Amino acid sequence: MHVRRLLASLALAAAMIGAGATSASAATATLSIAYTGCTNAYGQHFDYTMRVRGTTSTHARMRVEVRLWGEDEWYDDLLAGPYAQSYDFGGSYLIDFCVNKSTLDEDWGRDELYAGVRVYNSAGRQIESAESNRLYDHF
Repeated sequence: MHVRRLLASLALAAAMIGAGATSASAATATLSIAYTGCTNAYGQHFDYTMRVRGTTSTHARMRVEVRLWGEDEWYDDLLAGPYAQSYDFGGSYLIDFCVNKSTLDEDWGRDELYAGVRVYNSAGRQIESAESNRLYDHF
């Protein structure tokens, strides 16, 4: 009888630990080409406006950093970034940045692009990260 109670208690504790570990939602990220043409804050013109939007589990002040990567078989190439944006409240983010076609043309043949996102709390500690969907095209 004591063994059954002990096993039941252990199973309940394991379930509670597992539920606690997965209860917080992770950051999400979606990469898209918002539109062609882009002018940055310095008046420079670029071919594309890239957009990364997503959600976070934090609802406090945060900083989001985005890097654009080219996916390859052996290692991924950093193409642009980091682009950072601070928010007084959490929950979601949207970051647009300018790039040229030559940046997106990351290798021979079809190009594979994705965004890497890092979320930092107000103390500067990284609290979440995400990778976006992949964009496949010939640039």
